Amino acid sequence: MFIYQLDTSSKLKLLDQQDAEALFSLIKQSEDHLKKWLPWVEFTKQVEDTKTFIASVM
Repeated sequence: MFIYQLDTSSKLKLLDQQDAEALFSLIKQSEDHLKKWLPWVEFTKQVEDTKTFIASVM
């Protein structure tokens, strides 16, 4: 897996299925803000939607 350490507390990594629940939670927490620019946000209703997205970009 690709991981790039930015500093002691930040890193970049490729998404994988283990990230689905955390990503879904972040999307839901910021839904009102995100949906202004990302039309797919309103169709992200459950963790399974996020898992499907991750699988499609892997």
